[in-house]
Amino acid sequence: MKRSLLLADSLRDRLSDYAVGILTTLDIRRDPDWTAPRDTLRAILENRGVGAPPAVLDIEEAVAGAELNPGQYVGVFAAIRSRERRPPLRKTEHAYVSGEGIRLQPKAFLRYEDKTLYPLSAGQDPEWSAGEKGRVYFENRDDDYGYTSPAFDSIDQLIETVALMEHPLFPPEEGRLFQHYVRLDAPCCAQMASLLGAEPFDAATGEHSTAWRSDDLWILERRFRGFAEDTLIGTASAEIALQAVREGLKGCSKDIEWKSPLQGALPAPEANGLPRFTREAKNGRERHVWGSPRAYDFDFKRAHATGLRAAAGSST
Repeated sequence: MKRSLLLADSLRDRLSDYAVGILTTLDIRRDPDWTAPRDTLRAILENRGVGAPPAVLDIEEAVAGAELNPGQYVGVFAAIRSRERRPPLRKTEHAYVSGEGIRLQPKAFLRYEDKTLYPLSAGQDPEWSAGEKGRVYFENRDDDYGYTSPAFDSIDQLIETVALMEHPLFPPEEGRLFQHYVRLDAPCCAQMASLLGAEPFDAATGEHSTAWRSDDLWILERRFRGFAEDTLIGTASAEIALQAVREGLKGCSKDIEWKSPLQGALPAPEANGLPRFTREAKNGRERHVWGSPRAYDFDFKRAHATGLRAAAGSST
């Protein structure tokens, strides 16, 4: 059996030193059972009635089989294997290529502006797709049709963002969230970065998202059309999280969420005319929400699932 490879080694010449360090520390590896050689993947895709663009095959060669969270893999082959519920390629390569048994039909591949998208997620939330030119899309298949939005300019930007959202690295208690997360429902990344002392992080910045970071926190502004236009803040400091909430309540955001393992130890600020709802969460955590009592779970869970490898299995 082939040995797994470090994702950091595969991308060392393409990612920032910061991202390489995070991926190395987390020991994120590429499982050979969840990827396929370039020519084999081309044959698999063509047999399912879609093309095999070079940019999509390049993504497979660069990151496929990466286990970003336990049991959650990245790659076109991984997504096909998961959705067709097949064993590893080494056991049944002929069945994969020939399409014996259940196989994805062309309509199973989402489209954006009349172009085919190629699924990149296996057992993973949020779900991602690759475009024919290598752009990464955020997708939802919760209804009968599915819909999608451009999210990252490249697979490199997505991996940089994954690394960003793992910062700062502190060993979590088993089964507990180890960072504070603040979500503001407005794109106000630059404003919050100025207030909190963060610097631009160009490696994780593109047309549809902007990233900032410091030694104490990360900030991500998402502009995912049809999904989210918001600002996410992660920090291990309860004081910084509280400051972000207070600044957001001053007018940056109408809906705010603060999710934390330590919230109960701090007074949650009130805002005139903006009601607060405290929700119970698993493992003794709390979730404070300011604004309307709508369901935050869909958007918030999807926003952070890629960055919670150490807390896998504990999201609510």
